[in-house]
Amino acid sequence: IARFTIGKLADRKGALSVLVPCHLLTIVMYLILIFFAGKSYVMYLVAGGVYGFSTAMVMPVLNAVAVVDSPKERSGAANASFYFLNDFGILIASAAYGPIIDAAKTPTEGYHKIFYISIAVCLISCIMCIVFFNEKARERRRAE
Repeated sequence: IARFTIGKLADRKGALSVLVPCHLLTIVMYLILIFFAGKSYVMYLVAGGVYGFSTAMVMPVLNAVAVVDSPKERSGAANASFYFLNDFGILIASAAYGPIIDAAKTPTEGYHKIFYISIAVCLISCIMCIVFFNEKARERRRAE
């Protein structure tokens, strides 16, 4: 149900109306994991729910932007590239985060480090969304 509502919101107000709040929700999720999840199983579950919601909202919007902003004859390639690069990003993050956790004094300290790194990545992603998905940038791409 939420996906249909968010899709209509993104169609009416633009992708940024969904992407920025969902990025901020993801940051909140990491903060919950850092400060509360180790102390409360309920907060751990809340963080999981927030992550699931924000990911379920961001992924289709980003995929739609990738397909809509590509030439019609390349929409299949845009869709495939989107999912390939998403999977590749998960691969790289997994490979990079493992040694960070192993190098920490305790596993908790290692997880906190990767959560802070993930917050920084999320902030960078949010800034990139604002730069590349604003109306001026989209009009420039349409004109090309």
